[in-house]
Parts: sequence; C-alpha cells; structure tokens
Amino acid sequence: RARGDLDAAEPLYRRSLAISEAALGPDHVSVAAAASAVASIAKARGDLATAETLYRRALSIEEAALGTDHPEVATSLANLGATLRASNRFSDAEALYRRALGIQERSLGPNHPDVAVTLNNLAALLKASGNPSG
Repeated sequence: RARGDLDAAEPLYRRSLAISEAALGPDHVSVAAAASAVASIAKARGDLATAETLYRRALSIEEAALGTDHPEVATSLANLGATLRASNRFSDAEALYRRALGIQERSLGPNHPDVAVTLNNLAALLKASGNPSG
C-alpha cells in the first residue's frame, strides 16, 4: 500500500512542481515547496541522489528568497540532513542539523516543538554515527 501511495503521489507532486515553475519562475518559494515534495518521494523510494539534489535546490531558493535565518530554511536543512544521514554521510548531516537547530532556536525560541524534533534527529544521528562529540 505504501508503494501505491508513492506511485499515486509522485506524478501529482511533479505536476505541481512543473506548474509552479512555469507560472511563478524557478526561484519562487512555492517552487521550493514543490521541489521538497518531490524530494520526499525520491527519498522514500531510496533515490537519495535525486532527493539530495531537490532538497538542495529548495534550500537555495529559500535562502535567496527568505534569508538564511528563516524557519523554512531550517526545515529544508533538516530534510537535507535526513537525506544525508540515510546516505551515511553523518558528518555532513550533523552540520546541517546543527545549523537548522541554531536557526530554530533564534527564530522560534529554545522551547519550540520544532527545536525538540531537531534535537531528537541530531541525537539519533550522533547515536547512529558513534560520534562521541555530541
């Protein structure tokens, strides 16, 4: 069933991305959201290279449009971090999670639920990587 859901969702996300790009231009934040949606399908399918490319594109668009300290940028950093973690690129993932955490703490406050999620993701990464520096 999960595979069927991916199969049904992917063409819709890809169509959304194409429409957004055509209507709004390649650098609009709506394009970033659509690219992230397609990336989530690629990641779920195990196509980590495609997911990484699309998450990096979303991050680049958001940083340019919203600034480097925006909560949406933190979300994209965390998504990219999760993809790199799945690729066993623990050091790169850790740097992204730490950057996301800093943005979230500054923009949302240290006790925001999103901060808790990122702390959990960072802890799980450190546990999986065996990194004692935590």
